[in-house]
Amino acid sequence: NIITPKLLRDDIKAGNFMAKKCPNVDVILEDLAKDQRFELGLLTGNYAVCAKLKLEAAGVDITKFMYDPKKANYDQESDKFTLNYDVDPRNLTDISFRGSFGSDNFVRRKLPPVACQRYEEEIIQENPDNNNMNSNISDNNIKALIIGDTPKDVDCAAFNGLKSVGVCTGRYNVDDLKNCGGDIVLEDLSNVDEFKNQVLKLYGQL
Repeated sequence: NIITPKLLRDDIKAGNFMAKKCPNVDVILEDLAKDQRFELGLLTGNYAVCAKLKLEAAGVDITKFMYDPKKANYDQESDKFTLNYDVDPRNLTDISFRGSFGSDNFVRRKLPPVACQRYEEEIIQENPDNNNMNSNISDNNIKALIIGDTPKDVDCAAFNGLKSVGVCTGRYNVDDLKNCGGDIVLEDLSNVDEFKNQVLKLYGQL
């Protein structure tokens, strides 16, 4: 958790690591961040600080995944490509990411319960009277959705009784992600309204 981020940062600065932002990511993140029906988070096998570096290399606004960057007066530009370990949710800071990471468990299937539990705890902390959340993530009030471009992303959702959206922006095509159980499979995220409508239909809210 110490050596790997340093090597990644050095590779990025040296131009040896290239990251490409998927089409329309900025638009969909901005839209979902403003929509109170959605809460953004990250779930990845990377360490949290490595996720920070990779997203920054791709030009993604990482503040969309933080608890309260405004409260922390977080300056994204000055912090770019730094090894800021406060983004790790285990550190419980205002700039910590929502979600779960490889530093929580190296088994992908075990990450969704960690992310959901953290979000439940956040809700309880903000609303102390609402402390009767069910510990079974597939039955509680949180309708967690996994979005990813690999069969592993779809699998970790299905294993935990969650829904998934497969997006064909990586090496896998529509058939690949449908065959492994993706509840929704999209070529890309170019149409925000289509994405949101399909997700809301999936949960019977439209």
